Amino acid sequence: MVAGIQRFALRELARSPARREQAWRRDFSSAAAYARSIAPQRETFREYIGAVDPRVDPTEFELLGTLGHDARVAITEAFEVLAVRWAVLAGLTGEGLLLQPKGAIRSRAVVLPDADWTPEMFVGLEPGVPESAQLPRRLAAQGVQVIVPMLIGRGPELSGSHFVRFTNQPHREFIYRQTFEVGRHPIGYEV
Repeated sequence: MVAGIQRFALRELARSPARREQAWRRDFSSAAAYARSIAPQRETFREYIGAVDPRVDPTEFELLGTLGHDARVAITEAFEVLAVRWAVLAGLTGEGLLLQPKGAIRSRAVVLPDADWTPEMFVGLEPGVPESAQLPRRLAAQGVQVIVPMLIGRGPELSGSHFVRFTNQPHREFIYRQTFEVGRHPIGYEV
């Protein structure tokens, strides 16, 4: 069955470039016309990845600190690193690190780590990511306010419950199997 699915998927993938122009019908006459012409495909993509729930009104970042644990994770000459949370959907929050420049904010960026990198690794606070790949801190040093969200990892160590049992499924697959049943996808939640 898996071999048959793979043959089908590879065959359809090879055929897709020929069908792409018919499906997209892009209008390059202006930026507004282009945005209108691809709107149906963007909506279809949102449905495919399960990013269909209404977003909550934008809110401020909430600092994740307690009396015994400061939300300030690190301080450099150019920026501070803060543990933050923000509302995403009703009852669902995102968490990550905010790199706050000490001077004027020149721009803002959301910088996504690899799913196996924690925000702390990507920022260079913990080992595991080569210095050359630690983009968030280089941006923050240039005056960019950066948010690095926590993504769902690929490891299996949290896939399950102490009250029931654990599996050897990667986190992403464990979450995917639950979200699939309700028409959602981890990528949609991360988006």
